[in-house]
Amino acid sequence: MELFGKRWPEDFTNRFFIGQHTVDHDQNDTIPDILKGIQPREIVRQLADIGCDTLYFYMSCHLGNCYYPTKVKHGRVHSGIGDLDVFGEAADECVKRQIAMVAVFEFMHLHYWRDWEKAPEGWKHYTYGKDGKRRAKGLCWNTGYGDFVLAQVKEVFSQYPLAGLYVDMLDYPGLELCPGCARRFREEMGEDPPQHDVDRDSPLYKEYLAWTFRENARFLNQVRGTVREHAPGAIVIQNYHAFYCKDLYELRDATDFVTQDPTSGFGYRTTARPVHTAACFRALSERKLPFDILLDNVVGGMGLLQMIPRDPYLGLCATVLAHGGYPVPDSMWDHHGRLNPAALGVAKEAYRHVERTRPWVGKWKSLKAAGVYLSQESKYFYGNTSDDQWDVAAKYMGEFHGALLMTQEEHVLRDVLTRNQLPRLSDYAVIYLPNAVCLSDVELEAFRNYVREGGTLVSSYRTSLADEWGRPRGNFGLADLFGVDGTGEKIEPYGALQMKVEPSERFPFLAWENPMVTLNQAALLVTAREGAQVTAQLHDRYRPSPNPGNLTTMLNAFVREEPSGPAIVESRCGKGRSIYFAGKVFSAYLYKGSPEVRKLAARWLVADEVSRAPVRLEGAPGSVEMTAYERPQEGRWIVHLVNFQSIPGRCHFDPLQGPDGRPDVAVPLTEHVIPVHDLVLKARTGGRALKGVTLQPSGEALQVEERDGVVAIRVPKVHIHEVVVLEFAEAWESEPERFTNERLVPLVRCPRA
Repeated sequence: MELFGKRWPEDFTNRFFIGQHTVDHDQNDTIPDILKGIQPREIVRQLADIGCDTLYFYMSCHLGNCYYPTKVKHGRVHSGIGDLDVFGEAADECVKRQIAMVAVFEFMHLHYWRDWEKAPEGWKHYTYGKDGKRRAKGLCWNTGYGDFVLAQVKEVFSQYPLAGLYVDMLDYPGLELCPGCARRFREEMGEDPPQHDVDRDSPLYKEYLAWTFRENARFLNQVRGTVREHAPGAIVIQNYHAFYCKDLYELRDATDFVTQDPTSGFGYRTTARPVHTAACFRALSERKLPFDILLDNVVGGMGLLQMIPRDPYLGLCATVLAHGGYPVPDSMWDHHGRLNPAALGVAKEAYRHVERTRPWVGKWKSLKAAGVYLSQESKYFYGNTSDDQWDVAAKYMGEFHGALLMTQEEHVLRDVLTRNQLPRLSDYAVIYLPNAVCLSDVELEAFRNYVREGGTLVSSYRTSLADEWGRPRGNFGLADLFGVDGTGEKIEPYGALQMKVEPSERFPFLAWENPMVTLNQAALLVTAREGAQVTAQLHDRYRPSPNPGNLTTMLNAFVREEPSGPAIVESRCGKGRSIYFAGKVFSAYLYKGSPEVRKLAARWLVADEVSRAPVRLEGAPGSVEMTAYERPQEGRWIVHLVNFQSIPGRCHFDPLQGPDGRPDVAVPLTEHVIPVHDLVLKARTGGRALKGVTLQPSGEALQVEERDGVVAIRVPKVHIHEVVVLEFAEAWESEPERFTNERLVPLVRCPRA
């Protein structure tokens, strides 16, 4: 729709989120004068002064406190605002200053958690562990609480000039047993829902989990309908929680664009979170509006990371922009309702960068080399024996994020792929299946056809050992491609395992690199089929002696000379080939990996495929990420280079758990981003005449040298974010990205056999 003479939300790119989680006097009696003297119009004025054009503002925070005078029964107005309509004044001032205001509603109402008996009868639901003990409590939208939420949404959107609604904490985090949910489950599935002691591998539990995705989307669509009834052009979005409590398909379709608070993380807590989230959101945003990412806990957040300085924060913003999205700075307000001035200062710098690079940011067709497949079913149905869904998801997501990290640091042009992108697998020279355990027959056939027609498939560990419901296949579903058969056994590292690779022209180890490549993750014991090539062998270490009186050596002292089994197997099928890693090489690199692991999986073994990429980057450290797009109607290629080369300060200990469960994960404080110099882009232009190459946004003309159909472009310096624009003499026609919204693998009924 049109808003203030611009397209909403496409032309509103300078967004700001205020964290308003403010206790009331009866919720904490030790803090005096809560929200005393709050000036909502002054807040909006401050944001307007730094260039903000979109404000995310709470109508009701996670404590259940409203910032407007709600009249809905059971609604709770924060007593600190008195008769002041904080939300309404902010909305009115936003209109005067032509700022789009998005209401934020959080499904928590923590004030009931303290006084649980005061929660209205019938609103409550519980989460139980396998032991039958209650693990959590909450309020369920399939009760009167859902009616309450819809009533407050209607109340706000019928009174205030709002551009959208941001929904947070609308989750099914575990096994829910409220009467409303049970009734809904019976209506749709024709049987009772599972109880707390259900086998997590049972068909009933898996059907329940898939049902929660549909149910979540069903209520979100109700909210969306209520908003649209009173504000036809308003958008409805939801915090995607980094894929841990959300699905990739039902909820994607129930929102206008995808957004997320990356505080939720994906197994480790560093500034890499938005980097990988941006790549995933680019895939999920196809056929939708551009995504944004709330860089929460980064600018003026809740204390753990404090204030990230300007340079690294701009690096995060640049990464989001380079993937076609928009960053959302934020600030918690203090107990008087005042914003952090340092947060405003950093946000202003972020907006300046957005404005400078806006002409070169968009949802365009990517220039392709590699794809990394994201398997939702592997995330939820693989090893699903824990009460903690975050833990369950991490068992798969470590491999996925490790593959993203490898390809990023090797500067491989890569897209994240989901089932929506299956129709275009042939566009990629190489596709990674990082431990994609649960694959349907539809997916298996798509990958078979991809390889038969000339593609290269790189897979790891348990990929294709189960169907889409997580039911074991007995052998790899893609055994014919992998050239291996499973034995049903695996080997856990004693300190580590080793992959023995023979140095050669193909594997040019440096003098200080060890061809006994360290793998500190588990590996499967497999047998190679006739005709397959075993490229590397897996070697175990000597374990502690079972004999009394024998001493134990150091963990890394003695490696067994006899191999335990194949570590890397290559095979050919049709016109293409497969590369199979028996171990979890991608998560090994993510957490504790060596450069040799990265070079094997993302450089040496796929050297031919990478060499055919439309654009390659040389001379850059792993801190530089490259994304590239084509704009055929303008005759342009656009290449983003984002640098995060830093000098870490002294490490502090992060009190949050790390990937291995220990609470002492060191997280370096990054203050400066160090420029990199003399990079070379090599572009294969396909014979198109090149008119010129510039560095944007400065407009500097770059040196170009063409030889054998390859254009070499020297980039003298990249500090944080530079855009290289290749201008061709003529425009050209290009087919749109192939994409499907069809439910290729409908997850409703899990076969009982």
